[in-house]
Amino acid sequence: MFKSPTYKESHRRSVTRSTVWRIIGILFLALITYIFTQSWITTTLVTIAHHSISIVGYYLHERFWLHIKWLKYSKYKPFARVFVYEVIYGNLILGTISFIFTGNFIVATAVTLTYICNKYWMFYLYDWIWNKVKWGTTGTIVYAYVAFDLFHIGHLKALEQAKALGDYLIVGVITDEGIEAYKRQPIQSLDERMKLVAGLGCVDKVIEQKALDPTEELKKIQPDILVHGDDWNKNFPGASYMRSIGKQVILTKYYHGQSTTKIIDRIRNECIYTKIQRH
Repeated sequence: MFKSPTYKESHRRSVTRSTVWRIIGILFLALITYIFTQSWITTTLVTIAHHSISIVGYYLHERFWLHIKWLKYSKYKPFARVFVYEVIYGNLILGTISFIFTGNFIVATAVTLTYICNKYWMFYLYDWIWNKVKWGTTGTIVYAYVAFDLFHIGHLKALEQAKALGDYLIVGVITDEGIEAYKRQPIQSLDERMKLVAGLGCVDKVIEQKALDPTEELKKIQPDILVHGDDWNKNFPGASYMRSIGKQVILTKYYHGQSTTKIIDRIRNECIYTKIQRH
């Protein structure tokens, strides 16, 4: 599954991504344009004009998507990024430039559609590759995982402590199946629980965690710190893997004043008391 970046990106990294992508684009556009026009002069003019405008556009596009909140935690964000840049922006710019230099609507359309359609999957692949490369990333990445079934102050305190340990907090929300494997069925759905976590100001990114043990997710993200409440011992799930790769494992102070179990028990007791009173 393709995911949006799990890090803060430096300006140097953004510039590098923009430059490398532009080189790929220049070579590919030149090839496409020459195939349809058979003219090196037209090919040169279209390629230079298009990429001179687009190099600035791509950099601004990358910075824009790092800060925009729309679709911030959605798995569809990569699709949206590609659509905005390659389909909307790309079609308008390249279509106009191609028509200006060729004077032929059919040729301009052929160049534009061939280029854009192929760049769509190329951009998606390029984005995925860069998400695997941590060069140019900044800040300390902290990973925490929760069931987050019935939101209470204990959850908030735990995640605020986790955020205070680094610059970027990623929270894994355990799936319904993952929770049922070690305790009761969750009251709220995974989608509802993820949206609740995403709404917290201390959380930078939310992902789905398939089981209680987060090792599979840790291998993909490679965080600097893994945190868990001190209601577990230091060998809580995921800790062994983090230590094996030389990363930090930190226990945060568990809040004993409230818990999901306490909330459920209180509601159950209140219902029983009310029923007795009525009778």
